[in-house]
Amino acid sequence: MIVGPNRPPARTTRSRATPSPHRSFTYTLDRSMTVNTTGSLRPRRPFFLFRAMVIATILVTSLLFSVSQGVTTSAPAADTGGPGSGLSNEATATRLFNDVFSGKNAAACPELVAASALVHTPDGVYTGHEGMNGFVDGLRTSFPDASFKVTDLMSDGDTVVASWVMTGTQDGPFQDIAATGASVSLDGITVLRFTRGMIIEEWITYDRLQLVQQIEAGSDPPKVCPPCSEPY
Repeated sequence: MIVGPNRPPARTTRSRATPSPHRSFTYTLDRSMTVNTTGSLRPRRPFFLFRAMVIATILVTSLLFSVSQGVTTSAPAADTGGPGSGLSNEATATRLFNDVFSGKNAAACPELVAASALVHTPDGVYTGHEGMNGFVDGLRTSFPDASFKVTDLMSDGDTVVASWVMTGTQDGPFQDIAATGASVSLDGITVLRFTRGMIIEEWITYDRLQLVQQIEAGSDPPKVCPPCSEPY
């Protein structure tokens, strides 16, 4: 045993206190790891991963559903002709003018115009092929020899636009004007809308004032020069 100033100092030990579990707490270092009061690291519960997987599943399911809908559902094809007729919409429109308006063939109208079609004219609205035949009959009463010539024809999808010229003689009453025998030439435009090759709506426009002016001009009696009573 050594006594005196050269004696080495006694070794002392320090005990490390264990933190109480009641005072421990956890705080976040980053989005994936947490640290407790003992300094050890532990991973967070993977709830955010579960949530991300659910969202991804919903998005993928929605995308696959949209793709399947796009494959199974296609846009309807443009209506180009009547069922079994083999006619295009433009051919049907041409036949309406040639057979019904010019040819006086009322029996052809049901083959071209739907029973519920609406026909808009300057004289009012007619319904179906019966209404169309009624409109043509009134026209024929005023102009028995009326003839229609299609000058231009354009189509876009289920719609056809036709420009036409009507020529005829007013040998019957037209509105409040008695028969005059006046020759007329009238420009007009007709817009036709089709479904499955049948006309379901039609708009007929023409210059009624121009028609009346031609009738009145053709109905004026010739002026004579008295006393010779010869036309001048």
